[in-house]
Amino acid sequence: MKLSEEVFEFECEISGDDFALEEKVNIDKLETLNDVKEYYLNYRGWNNVESLRELLFDFIIDLKTE
Repeated sequence: MKLSEEVFEFECEISGDDFALEEKVNIDKLETLNDVKEYYLNYRGWNNVESLRELLFDFIIDLKTE
């Protein structure tokens, strides 16, 4: 499965299908794990919320091990 597809599924789980579809254009641009990190920490503003940051890093670890 492509990285963007994994992120889209993750987004559906955490934010719901409607929001994920709104963000699909941005998600489809993600090509690397660093892109995913930057998208959530900076674009989505998760850097300021510890629980979301932890969720993101757990997700990235899962992606690395697949």
